[in-house]
Amino acid sequence: MGFCPVPHTSREQFWLCFGAGLSLSVNLLYTFYSRKRERSAGNRLIEASLGAPKKVVDLPERTICEYVGNAATADPSISIAVSNITKSCTEGPQTNQFDEWVIALEGDLKVFCHASKNILSCSAGEALYLPKGTYKYIFDNEKTKYIAICMPAFAPNLVSFQNPDP
Repeated sequence: MGFCPVPHTSREQFWLCFGAGLSLSVNLLYTFYSRKRERSAGNRLIEASLGAPKKVVDLPERTICEYVGNAATADPSISIAVSNITKSCTEGPQTNQFDEWVIALEGDLKVFCHASKNILSCSAGEALYLPKGTYKYIFDNEKTKYIAICMPAFAPNLVSFQNPDP
């Protein structure tokens, strides 16, 4: 008798069909996910030099230069800016509709948080986190320089300025 490649028992037929089905499923999944990955690769940002920052505030006592964000790169997801204070000044009370991280590079930065009545401060090399919705006053001492990171990116319509409490 010769060799017959077709299985004769129902058990052998089951395992042949199972193996063929599993192989087909794995192939289909691989094809689907590799095509999906190719499509999403087209939407990914690639490394790039962003160039010089855009000066968004230019006052005698304060300059703010944005490296990434709505003004500098048209990116609404995040803004990264450097604020440089040359003489004492205060930002009015405000509530931001974005999360903000502040990293002091030089000098001291003080923030009065209205709800908790706390004064947060950070010196060069330290950082603060101000969650979305924090009602605050920012006090800058003379010669203060800090990085502000906002998510989503800073935009004037995401800041509401209030009158100071009496």
